[in-house]
Formats: sequence, C-alpha cells, structure tokens
Amino acid sequence: MSDKISLTASMRSNLLSLQNTQKLFESVQDRLATGKKVNSALDNPNSFFSAASLNNRANDLNSLMDSMGQGVQTLKAADQGIQTLTKLAEQAKSLVNTALDSSVVKTNVAGTLRIDVYDEDTRGIMEVDGITSGDKFIIRSGSANEITSDVSKVFSESTKIGKIDSDVDSTAELAMQINISGTWHDVDLSSMTAGAVTVKDIADAISAIDGVTAKVEDGKLVVTADDPNDYITFADGGTAASATAGTLATALGLNTQNVEITINSADTLTSADLVSKINSRAASEGVDITASLVDGKLKISDNLGNDLVISDMGSGTSADTLGITGDDRTGANLRAEYASQFDSLRTQINELVQDTGYKGVNLLKGDNLTVNFNESRTSKLNITGVTFDALGLGITATENNWKTNDDIQSQLTQVESALTTLRSQASTFGNNLTVVQTREDFTKGMVDTLTAGADKLVLADMNEEAANMLALQTRQQLGTNSLSLASQSAQLTWFFARDLL
Repeated sequence: MSDKISLTASMRSNLLSLQNTQKLFESVQDRLATGKKVNSALDNPNSFFSAASLNNRANDLNSLMDSMGQGVQTLKAADQGIQTLTKLAEQAKSLVNTALDSSVVKTNVAGTLRIDVYDEDTRGIMEVDGITSGDKFIIRSGSANEITSDVSKVFSESTKIGKIDSDVDSTAELAMQINISGTWHDVDLSSMTAGAVTVKDIADAISAIDGVTAKVEDGKLVVTADDPNDYITFADGGTAASATAGTLATALGLNTQNVEITINSADTLTSADLVSKINSRAASEGVDITASLVDGKLKISDNLGNDLVISDMGSGTSADTLGITGDDRTGANLRAEYASQFDSLRTQINELVQDTGYKGVNLLKGDNLTVNFNESRTSKLNITGVTFDALGLGITATENNWKTNDDIQSQLTQVESALTTLRSQASTFGNNLTVVQTREDFTKGMVDTLTAGADKLVLADMNEEAANMLALQTRQQLGTNSLSLASQSAQLTWFFARDLL
C-alpha cells in the first residue's frame, strides 16, 4: 500500500504558491524586525561584506575620535596654564617696574669729631688725639643683629672647613673673633684640629659665647644676636687684642659685607684721604657704602638702606674717636620687599606648571603629545611640549635684593622675554588645538558618511517592506482561498466519479 498522497494539479500549484508566499512573508518579517534587507552573507554577499568593511572603518575612526577628544583636553589644559602663566608674568613685570620707581632711604652715620680743622699740610688724622698708627675699624653693611654666610657658599653641618677653603689648614688660620655691641670675643677653637673641623663645630663654638646663636639653615651659617638691639661683627683674628691672624671668618663668608680700614703708619692721611680710602676700599669689596665730609665731620652712608655697623678692631679706638662706632638702622630698602614678592611669584609659576598636566601628559613640563587622525596612524599631529617653569622661561631668582637698578633692569628683561615666549607658545598651542578640533569634526563627518554608506547597502526601506507585507498577506489570503476552491473542485470530481461507477 502506497503512503503517497495524490494531489490534483490545481491543489499542488496553489500549495506551491502558498509556500513561496510564506517564504517571502518570513523574509519581509525579518526585514521589518531587523530594519535590514541584508542580514547575512546569504542575503547578498557583496552588500554584506562591503557594509561590514565600511562599519569597521567607522568604528576605528570612532575610537580615534575618543583619542582626539583627549588630545583637545590636554591642549586646553596647557592653554589655560599658559594664560595663567602670562598673568603671573605680567604681575611680575608690574612688580619690577614698581621696584624701579621705588626709592631707597639711605642709612647715614655722622661722626661727632670735626676732622677737617687741622692743617692738612702738616697734620693728618693720626695726629688727632685717640687715633694712632695701626688702628683698624670695620664698616659692615647688612642686618645689624644677624650675619649670614656668603650666598655663593653652600654647606651642611657636617661639611669640613677644608672643603670650603683648602687654605684654612692650620690652627692659626682657624682663628676668628666676634664683636657683640662693641665687645670683641674670641671664638674658642683651641681644641680643634684644622683638617677635622666641621661647620657644626664652628657653630657650636660661636653659640658658646653669651649673647649669640649660630646654626646652619638652607646651606648657610646664620649667626644671630640673642638681643635684637645688639649688633655683631666678625673678623679674622687670633685674639681679641689683634685681628691680624686667621682666615676663618673670610673662608666662611661671614665678613663679605665688611670694609676694613687701617690707619697705616706711613699715611699722612688727611680727612680727605680718609674719605677717599673708605670709598676706594668699599668699591673694591663691592659694598655700596659712601664716605663724605659734612660740616667737617665724617659721614658714612649705606646707599641701599641696609643697617650700618661700625666697630674698632683690636686695641684701636679710631672709630670711637671719630664718633662713628655702633650701628644705625634708620635706612630702608623697599626694593628688598619687592624682590621677595618677585621670588614668591617665581614659586607660584613653578607650582602652576606642576598642575597643568592632563591624564599624565604635561605639555608645559616637557612632555610631548601625538594625536592620530586615521586608523593606519599615517596621518597625525606631533605636539612638542615645552618647559615653562621659572628657569625654563628664563626667570631667575632675584640677586642682591634688587639693590641696584641694574639688578632690577636685568630681571625686567627676563620677564619681558618670558612674556614674548608665552605669547608665541600660546599661538602655537592654539594652532594645534584648531587643527585637532578641525580633524575631529572631519572624522565625525567621515564616520557619519561611512555609516550612511553601509546603511544604504543593508538597511531595508520600511515603507516598501510594509507594503510588501500587506501584499503578501493579501496574496496569502487569495492563495488560501484558491487552495480551498481547488480542494472543493477535487471533491466534486470524486463524487461524480463515484456516481458513474
């Protein structure tokens, strides 16, 4: 017995038509559900793989856009840093100009003895009662109650004296004395061996003297009078009665602002000669003090407004006789305060540069940045970083507390050069930022173009597919009706055939 069911030609034709309609119906449903007319390589290999290639490139460019966006932010951080640095530099320039316009109130010490009444052809300063051959006195410029070692010398407590000055290599050369408000004291170094003495040993020996304290701060030996009204002076010397031996005070840089005057036995030394000698000696030592005669009396001026300290050395009394011993603190150097403010601005510049980094890249601290513009990394922009801390901008620390116009003018030149550099670099970074943003916009447009191109290859027309769905539904209904009619026709034929039999 055969399991095969026989269908009439009409029924088979209608059934095949319904099957085809169902396949089309399912395909249209797929397109409506996914929105695509090509869902796999089986649908249309050429369109499928072409669209995949376009989408892959769009995805790669999208990833690059993230990198470009971060590059833009890095450049913005650098640009903001430069704008702030420019403001700080402009503030520094204003400060320099203010310092240039500021005045210095000189410190003046006027003697009490008229010394120009003597016959200068026959009698000199040595013939004034109380002044003898060999007398010495020191004129010191600086803070009266504090002395800091030479700025060019840097050491720690453990630094040995020989490292500071190799010439200080004997006990005699270690000799040093300190004057505290007119009284000289030996610094007791008798138990020390020259080659083994450290800066701390010296500081301890100084601190052992009543009235003063010595310590090492920031690489400098700082000696301060315990009483702020006291004045102090250092001199090379072995005993309080003589200052001819020893070189330690000079080696440590404790008397670099000293002007030492000696009344030599060979001098006729008139009052004019004494003035000339002080001025000549001060110029050779680089100390900005001036001596003059006012109403026949010796007048010594600190032209930078620093404290003046004048003290006799050894057993001489020439300074005391002239009436200039002691200290005067009536001057003022307003520029020193401006110099301090300037150095503070330098610190702010350095700290700002530290804070301008973005995600580990700091274009103002020498880091470089590469921004890629295509997926093969053949199109890119290399952005070279700069070092814009104070030294990188050429702005050095102030010197000599801006004591002279030349000191200030030098700083003004540095600041103006820094401003020019900042403005030029701002233009460079601004141009780089524009390029990256332009390429970012282009890449965004390119991604849209690639995506649209891929969509044209694979996306379905939803209106068309909706119309196809309606048409297929109508066809399916008609096919079902036709199959029903074909079935009825087959039934009638069977009944007629049975009746004939």
